[in-house]
Amino acid sequence: MHVRSHGLRHASTALVVLACAPLWAQELSLAEAQRLALQHNTKLASARLASEVASHAVRTARSLPAPDITLAPPLVGRVGSDAELEVTQDLQLNGARAARVRVAGHEARAAGLDAQASERDLLLQVRQAYWALAAAQERLRLRREDTDRLAELHRAVRRQVEVGSAPGSQVLKSEVEMARARQAQARADLEMADAGAALNLLLHRAPDAAVRAVDPLPATASAPASAFVRPELAAAEARVLAGRSQEALRVAELRPDVAVQARMETLRGVGGAAALIRLPLLDWGAARSDGLRLRTLTRLQEKERDGVRARTEAEATAARRATDAAAASAALYRDEIIPRAEQLAALAHKGYERGATGFLEVLEAQRTLQAVRTEYEDALADLARANAQLTWASGAPMAADEKTEKSR
Repeated sequence: MHVRSHGLRHASTALVVLACAPLWAQELSLAEAQRLALQHNTKLASARLASEVASHAVRTARSLPAPDITLAPPLVGRVGSDAELEVTQDLQLNGARAARVRVAGHEARAAGLDAQASERDLLLQVRQAYWALAAAQERLRLRREDTDRLAELHRAVRRQVEVGSAPGSQVLKSEVEMARARQAQARADLEMADAGAALNLLLHRAPDAAVRAVDPLPATASAPASAFVRPELAAAEARVLAGRSQEALRVAELRPDVAVQARMETLRGVGGAAALIRLPLLDWGAARSDGLRLRTLTRLQEKERDGVRARTEAEATAARRATDAAAASAALYRDEIIPRAEQLAALAHKGYERGATGFLEVLEAQRTLQAVRTEYEDALADLARANAQLTWASGAPMAADEKTEKSR
């Protein structure tokens, strides 16, 4: 028994060291984690650059095309060309430039909305990873409390054995339970390290960097308003409008247009200026085929938009149901199951100290309490993830400075 007690003292020392380890970890709130992710995520940076490129395309579309300047000095003889200098400037008075601006504007809006969708996807991943870490921390805390309770039970068993009220085998049984509790605590510690590594990956930090979630798991369901439009759906609508503007652009390009031209027969001779009227009257099938292509593309984009609308509505409905179910489960554990399990464990422990209950009854009550507390923390983790999913699916704001609900 002396050897076993010596081993327990060493195990207790190791657990104290393990308990102190998270104190050196960087503590992050959810808002801080989201800001770090937005600053360092390369995929989001690429989406933002794509949006910037599309914005430049709008400015390009507003400008007239550069003039066509042809310089043709003669090489042999005096009449090598009709004009040694010719400058032509298209004016695009047929509506093509305005249509091109509309196309570029819709495409820029779609690119900007794609960047917003990428940001929201990233924030959802960060929230899920953050709550996974918070849940892992709670599970580790519960495993430590389980170890402490079993240590207290072990001391009670030793007292019962010393006074002759219990057989010595119960000491061995309690030591086995202590060993199982330490093993469960080691697994919980590993799970917390894995959850921290997953969060660090999203924050562009070293996977083994110590991190600790300081925001508690929410205990109530979020209820975002339903008046928001998901950026994925708005981007799909913008692409439909861009497709329709492409059709209008093609029609405008088939209208007559005006250009001005200045010519000089020789660089030292007499020149002049003229107005050119371009008449795109003849078509060998290319214009008609291109019009059919654009109309078909627009119909395709409309179908894709309808698919996005159906998908987003289904995601929002599923997220709302999952949130309600998780909230009901967490409330049931908090209000009914855990209080009864705690009362049962307390009564069993007191009864054992007074000799009214047996060791197995106490052990079973402790196991029940451990199980329901773990299930409650899992229910809170499910609720936190469901809240994040509902906020994302409903299109509600997911800004990094949004306050985390702390009611618990």
